[in-house]
Amino acid sequence: MPPKSIKVHARVLDKTVVVSCGAGMQRLKWLGNVAISRWDEDTMQGWRTLGEPVKIINSEGEELDMGLTIRDILEDGTEITVVPTVDDKDVVARSPSALTQSSPCPSSWNCINSEGGELDTGLAIRDILEDGTEITVVPTVDDKDVVAR
Repeated sequence: MPPKSIKVHARVLDKTVVVSCGAGMQRLKWLGNVAISRWDEDTMQGWRTLGEPVKIINSEGEELDMGLTIRDILEDGTEITVVPTVDDKDVVARSPSALTQSSPCPSSWNCINSEGGELDTGLAIRDILEDGTEITVVPTVDDKDVVAR
């Protein structure tokens, strides 16, 4: 009889993705990387925005050893949380619904428009971005560029 297929529900920031792990022979870090990649539904390259997994937490709030094999620690249907290198405070408006936010961009960001001009981060997101506008976000606390659409 073939091994049972394992599907895991992985929460990455504001999204939950289902990852099919086959027999679960991969390490938990692989699962975290796949979940982060799929967080970006358009290109499946979420790692370009979020980095890599720094920890994986089970539904009881316990941090799991990312070196363990999936089948040895998780069951089919298990829910986990994947914590990426870049947290949700560093990610700006990735969807049209985010553009309705009336809160200002965090002051820890420098937002640069496609012409290279810096945007006023004291304004509300909906006041400085139109749907589909591409900007580069540079967290002032880090030197990583984050692209937001």
